[in-house]
Amino acid sequence: MKQTLTYQPHSFGAHACRLRVEGFPDVSSGQGEEALGIITGWCLDWVGHPQLEGRREHLQALMATVIPYARHLLSGVPRAMGAENDPVSIGPLPTGGHHMQLRSSQPDTPPLEVHLDDAELADLVRVLDQCRLDPRIQLPLPVPASLPLPARELRDRVPLRRRLSAPVGGLAALALATGASTLLPTPRPSGGPAATPKTSLKAPERPPSPNPPPPATKLPAPPKAGSAAAPALTSQVPPEERLKRLRTWLISRTPSTGAGPSPQTWKLAVNPGGEVVAASPVEGSNGKQRSSLGLPQGEVPSTPTGTLLLVRGVVTPGGFWELAPWNGW
Repeated sequence: MKQTLTYQPHSFGAHACRLRVEGFPDVSSGQGEEALGIITGWCLDWVGHPQLEGRREHLQALMATVIPYARHLLSGVPRAMGAENDPVSIGPLPTGGHHMQLRSSQPDTPPLEVHLDDAELADLVRVLDQCRLDPRIQLPLPVPASLPLPARELRDRVPLRRRLSAPVGGLAALALATGASTLLPTPRPSGGPAATPKTSLKAPERPPSPNPPPPATKLPAPPKAGSAAAPALTSQVPPEERLKRLRTWLISRTPSTGAGPSPQTWKLAVNPGGEVVAASPVEGSNGKQRSSLGLPQGEVPSTPTGTLLLVRGVVTPGGFWELAPWNGW
């Protein structure tokens, strides 16, 4: 029994399109009367264009060309479909619209030229999809599978300014971070061997004083034999307070560039006011930095008397004073 399937698509504006497919059910496959398994012909009617007719292979060629072309249009990458020898070819027009050529299988028949606008193309794609997806048509009408667009085609869609914004912004951020890192101060290296807990003192960074160091303070004479016992080594001022005053004294006198290339160890005699009245280099120090460190010229006697406090001071190459009570060093 011959069957006819008619598809009435939606209309866009004043345009309308209708596709009619004729054929028979494939009884050998057990298809029912409403099915269509063998296509004997089809007819396409639309307003303003000549009627199209053909066989099954022409309908498949129409679907395999028009539907992928519509997909590229929706992706924003228009591309012509169909070669010169194919039954159907379609491509965009420079002035807008779409140009489709249908080539007949009959010899000496010129191709049919059809110009479509966007609404007419949408009508054609709709009726072809309805025909391809109708469950009553039980024969394959394949179309090319949907594949991702190549990266070069997507790149051409993005404006050059947007494509360059990310790398240029990254280079600018890198340059800004590099310039900011150059403004950070360089940390001073920590020098000197590890010793018992000491007090670290950073001398102020200022140029050496043009004034010569003050003359050495004369130490009191040692007591005569048979006299009363010498007063205690420390005065009523606690050693911690005297060390604090000594720090203030060194800060006011010692330039930051007074240290040598290696740590220098000194034996200091400090009065109750926190002032160094005598200094002797010890532990292999040569004492050449005495003037640059602002220390007096007098040497510490082996048995100092009075209210003097003996202090062990180590000045590091970085300009730090490490102070601790002498305690028999």
